[in-house]
Amino acid sequence: MKLVSQTPIEQLWDSVGSIISRLERSKSLTKHELKEILKAGPIELVCAEVGQPLEWVSVNECFTRWKHQFCNHCVENPESFSVDSYPDGVAMTASLWTGDSGQSVVLFEVHH
Repeated sequence: MKLVSQTPIEQLWDSVGSIISRLERSKSLTKHELKEILKAGPIELVCAEVGQPLEWVSVNECFTRWKHQFCNHCVENPESFSVDSYPDGVAMTASLWTGDSGQSVVLFEVHH
């Protein structure tokens, strides 16, 4: 099983460790931009934490997980933040990853 070794990550991989080459990071997201993406409809989410495998969250669970896990830890400005300003000293940056087929994924990267 492939584990996250550092953030920011440069590639996404599936549960067996195969690189998903069709997806590339397109932009960092502010919390406001992320909320707008979620308002537009469900989207697949991925959580990356050093020492852990990537955690893929299905579109069916995206709103629940946003509300209960990601929202309070998502940084307002990914360019300037302090982990001490977030619950339990855990902050998450978000980025949009897109592919040629129109697929979009939001990646959360955990910072301690």
